[in-house]
Amino acid sequence: MRLLPLLLLAGCAVEAQRLESPPILVISLDTLRADRLGAYGGPAGLTPNLDRFAGEAVVFEAAYAQANETLFSHASLFTSRYPSELGRMTYDFQLAEAGPPTLAEVLGLYGYQTGAVTAGGQLTEGMGLDRGFADWSEPVDWGSLYHTIPQGLAWLDEAREADAPWFLFLHGYDTHHRYLKPTPFGLSDADPEHRGVGEEAALAPTGTARIFGDWLHPTRQLGELFDFREPRLLGSAFDARLSAAVRAPDSRALPLGSGAHGFLRGVYDGSVRYADAMFGVLMAELEARGVLEEAVIVVLSDHGESLGERGWYNHRYSLTDEDLHVPLMIRLPGGDGGRVAAPVALLDVAPTLLELAGATPLADGRGRSLLGPVDEIPSPFVFSEGAFRAVSARGPEGRLTFTGVGADSPWLAELIAMHPAESPALVGEGDVTHLQSAMVDWRRRLSPPPESATRTDPALRQELRRRGYWGME
Repeated sequence: MRLLPLLLLAGCAVEAQRLESPPILVISLDTLRADRLGAYGGPAGLTPNLDRFAGEAVVFEAAYAQANETLFSHASLFTSRYPSELGRMTYDFQLAEAGPPTLAEVLGLYGYQTGAVTAGGQLTEGMGLDRGFADWSEPVDWGSLYHTIPQGLAWLDEAREADAPWFLFLHGYDTHHRYLKPTPFGLSDADPEHRGVGEEAALAPTGTARIFGDWLHPTRQLGELFDFREPRLLGSAFDARLSAAVRAPDSRALPLGSGAHGFLRGVYDGSVRYADAMFGVLMAELEARGVLEEAVIVVLSDHGESLGERGWYNHRYSLTDEDLHVPLMIRLPGGDGGRVAAPVALLDVAPTLLELAGATPLADGRGRSLLGPVDEIPSPFVFSEGAFRAVSARGPEGRLTFTGVGADSPWLAELIAMHPAESPALVGEGDVTHLQSAMVDWRRRLSPPPESATRTDPALRQELRRRGYWGME
């Protein structure tokens, strides 16, 4: 039995625990912004179950995702590599069989039984993210924890061997659009007096994904309004073109009207309240099974969500804190926690769990284990990649985003380096020159991506388009 001194950053001393191949549960709450949790300074009373968990966990206050979309972010989470190192950042992406090892694969080599229950969508077997999982289930496409929790519990009760260590990944799209959830959660935090286009957008399955500026485009998506292959589309150039489009929308566009943004944010908060309730149900079931006393439990989100701050409700179009700042909480057996202010990345989750399991680190992983004192942090910067030809650096002095060139381009580092700080392709705040230099150094260290083994299933392709997920090629 190994004795691990668990000092999780920022001097956050956690009492030493005797761990030997502990059970591991990772819960991914898709599209959940960090600032909606009370533990992260969000509205009081909105997330009581997650806040209670936070009181028993190590809370990483400044955790950032490495991509602003589900597929790419989870691929990075499972491999501790940047998405652009794993494949082309299009929906022909697939985690290659001969690619870097995954967290599940390595844990499997150490005797762990591995299972995953996802809500489908971008987390389908066809994307290759099931690599290393002995059991992979998708009970409902684009579903909720309501759909995945029962199968996850059934796997714990029936599908695994009682005496073997286990790793379970559990996922739900609870705060993903459409935000509107069943009564009493759906409109619990929205203005009950609001009527109009905001209500129409909330009711439609992809309504909020069709809002740009103060207009709802019922029959059009952003990819139909702009050509994303055009250089320097995002950043200030994008903002200017978006402003021009919403000043002169097509005849079918509908103005949102007064109070719509507040109403829609309230509907999103209702989905957060719903996710928290489902999470509370899961915690009660785990407690009844004794899991809380033996397992390492990680709660995170793959990305956040813009809620009208720049004219849209989505997470695909920018790399701001609304889209990338995510909750990350790690609960050790028995529930002894603390708080960490230092910046961390979702890349760091896999190395941390492998060290806790006594396993060999992932080969050439970009993250680092979060076990250890704060002075071992190698860099104050966190880097992220976007599907719409963008990369970003987050550091103590702010954030810098470079736009117009795909994250998987072999020319990206040199193009970032050659742009002057005042270029419209560089959008940021703080010490832009320092951030730009850090971004160039980071890109030059990355490996080129392998070719994806197959193309996306045509049926999934069509469904992604219907849900507003296409158009970056």
